[in-house]
Amino acid sequence: MNLRNHLLAALAAGLFALAGPASADVIITYGQSGSGNTITGTASATGTVWGGTDIPITVTQIAPNGPATPFNAFLDVSAHSIGGANTVGPFITQEFAGTFSICSTAAGCAVNYLSGSFSDGALTASGAVQIVVAAPDVTFTSSVILALGAPDALGFSFTNVAPPVTLAACTNTNPGCNTGQTIASFTASVSGNASATEVPEPATIAMFGMGLLGFGLMRRRRKLAA
Repeated sequence: MNLRNHLLAALAAGLFALAGPASADVIITYGQSGSGNTITGTASATGTVWGGTDIPITVTQIAPNGPATPFNAFLDVSAHSIGGANTVGPFITQEFAGTFSICSTAAGCAVNYLSGSFSDGALTASGAVQIVVAAPDVTFTSSVILALGAPDALGFSFTNVAPPVTLAACTNTNPGCNTGQTIASFTASVSGNASATEVPEPATIAMFGMGLLGFGLMRRRRKLAA
């Protein structure tokens, strides 16, 4: 594993730790069941979309009053770029918006353990085999978790990214690709968590790696454009 992948791995661990996986404020923590790649990312002239359907996962932690852990569930997630990819040193950042659901069944969502919508950033690096997606402002719903709390946070970690991360050209007049480049097509495995604890500002999270410089600059660009 090269330096960029070490930094991304440390960043993913740091973001998930800051979201509170060992605290009472955790909503859910899960990992993919099996070793195959279940997330597909597709780059086009309009940016990049990524997601997966009926992904088998194992929930290892859930908020009080939820089912006893561990238990099996299914993840659906879909997201699309809402800005083009930017490079900050060796790192790549790009903003995405999407929806997800963690359900008891592969079809119909008989029990909604947790679902919602999110809009925030992905961090990776050219040649990396990991992509970290962190969203510190999420809307959640659940049929089993009684108190979701606020503010909410959500994190996805993509591993086994294949081929390793590169950028692809796209139409720079499109909002999903306003820089003229986007994360190229890939497949990956997935794990993640969600919490109701406050996510620190980028300056606080920076201890977990240089990559957070990318998140800070991405947030600044979004605020200036608003």
